[in-house]
Amino acid sequence: MKVQGILLTLVLSTPFLAGWADAQNIDPNSVVTALGGTTSYHVENADSPAERIVECTNMCAQRRVVVAGRSGQKPEDNLFGFHNLRLSPDASTLYFETEAWATSNAIHAVNLKTGAVRYVTSGSLACVVGNGEYQGDVMAAQHRYFVQGGSYDPLYLFTPQGKEVGIVALDSGDAPKLCGAMSGGGNAQAESRHKRFGGGCTSVADCAK
Repeated sequence: MKVQGILLTLVLSTPFLAGWADAQNIDPNSVVTALGGTTSYHVENADSPAERIVECTNMCAQRRVVVAGRSGQKPEDNLFGFHNLRLSPDASTLYFETEAWATSNAIHAVNLKTGAVRYVTSGSLACVVGNGEYQGDVMAAQHRYFVQGGSYDPLYLFTPQGKEVGIVALDSGDAPKLCGAMSGGGNAQAESRHKRFGGGCTSVADCAK
């Protein structure tokens, strides 16, 4: 069964919410909320030894640590520098980026039921496809090199387990358009969702999920 996976990335722009985020030592740009609005995820204590990803219910009346920061033996094992949080369409998995290599971040996923964290792939997370044939797959921009010299940043599609499905575009700048189109509604539908939620999404791609 296909699930309409709408994800809202909240911008805490009002004085009240901005003050609440500051009091909790939360990066306001890191907050992501599941459909229904009662459960959200955010980064706390960014760029510190106590950095972590936290799940909040009912404005943090109930909360739990989902991922705690730590260093790994390999770049892809590092769990720090959390940013770019995204939920899967069924809200069972939270994807996020971490600092890893000099020219690339790492993309990880955490099972929100078991707490198991896994490395998915390298790159920058563009979106999780919200609907259609590739629902649940991960679109990421990766830094790659031409054999004759020079580099480019194409978009690739990966399964949730990190298996490469194929190349989506040669330019990572096409991500907003493609995230909307591959979610089944196209860019126009993503724009419509953006307006419907009062501009609460930070990009067309976010509204398309």
